[in-house]
Amino acid sequence: MLFCLSGGVVCVRVLRRTPLLMPLQVTWPFPQCPRLGWRISSAFVMGMVGSYSYLWTKYMNSLSVHNQDVLLDLVDERPQDTPLITVSNHQSCMDDPHIWVCVQVLRRTPLLMPLQVTWPFPQCPRLGWRISSAFVMGMVGSYSYLWTKYMNSLSVHNQDVLLDLVDERPQDTPLITVSNHQSCMDDPHIWGVLKLRQLWNWKRMRWTPAASDICFTREFHSRFFSRGKCVPVVRGVLKLRQLWNWKRMRWTPAASDICFTREFHSRFFSRGKCVPVVRGDGVYQRGMDFLVERLNQGDWVHVFPEGKVNMTEEFIRLKWGVGRLIAECSLHPVILPLWHIGLNDVLPNKTPYIPRAGKRVTVLVGKPFTVKHIVEALRAENKSPVEMRKTLTDFIQAEFRTLKSQAEALHQRIQTSR
Repeated sequence: MLFCLSGGVVCVRVLRRTPLLMPLQVTWPFPQCPRLGWRISSAFVMGMVGSYSYLWTKYMNSLSVHNQDVLLDLVDERPQDTPLITVSNHQSCMDDPHIWVCVQVLRRTPLLMPLQVTWPFPQCPRLGWRISSAFVMGMVGSYSYLWTKYMNSLSVHNQDVLLDLVDERPQDTPLITVSNHQSCMDDPHIWGVLKLRQLWNWKRMRWTPAASDICFTREFHSRFFSRGKCVPVVRGVLKLRQLWNWKRMRWTPAASDICFTREFHSRFFSRGKCVPVVRGDGVYQRGMDFLVERLNQGDWVHVFPEGKVNMTEEFIRLKWGVGRLIAECSLHPVILPLWHIGLNDVLPNKTPYIPRAGKRVTVLVGKPFTVKHIVEALRAENKSPVEMRKTLTDFIQAEFRTLKSQAEALHQRIQTSR
């Protein structure tokens, strides 16, 4: 009886430690100390794949991103010694990289190109520049005044508040006005509410940012808009420089039986910062160890804690790997949940596996948080590694469930409003 029990235990351990599908079929693709050539090729792969994802998701489909600044600030601004873990649902085999177009490429990325003209504002504007600027401001302002007031029907409420601030505020008191944006001619038309004397007062008139890829593509346009006190800004989300920033981009686990079956595939995906994990081989395997090391260096790791492409779209129990990453990271990572809807329409989970266009995609970025207090409490209570992994994973799962319902409501609202 004792022998059978021992044999049963051995059998259980063999089943647990044995890959359910297959072991890694290629040599480990990550050098201990990556040389310059490896890092350059990796940056090239990351940038090219990211650029494809950016163009396809942004321009070939309809993308909505909510709270994206939260992620972008964490990618850009977090301290070097603060690791980042992002977790998201998994709808399609191309969620990564498509999701990073959605979330990364929308805030500070030049959508077309950087500023194509010389900077149009002199350090010390001469009299001729200021006269020409006052003329442009006055003429465009007069057109707006006449067109808005006499060629259309204009109603302004609380106008005196604006007029008094433009005219009467002290010289050392700046003014910021904000408004919604419905048309490419909102500015200057909105300033038809001002008096003509204000429209011709160069000193009193506003400065405003203007899209560089529209207003500043040629020198003549640059001279005109700059004299209209329009300042070029490059629109976008992450800068394309961030998609090409090897150090700042995420690491992510990838199925070894799909992405690492041949040496060429292994070289490609490893340079895309994808780390092979053997599904069914548990939380203790080389790929997971590698990701813990990356977190301990302050890097960004993204995981799909469902552990597979969720084709049913039902809420399923999360795998414990994310719990291990958090529990064994020595730096207390920032954790950011994401939930996306519609990427399985961009690349359906059925043949032919060809990216589609014209689909609606919604991405909801949650609130960043840490679980330092939970980890410290679990350690103080001398909880086992299994208990720690389960508790931390359950906490992530609760946050995930809340985010899912919010994302679905947003997506439905957008769909019904079309």
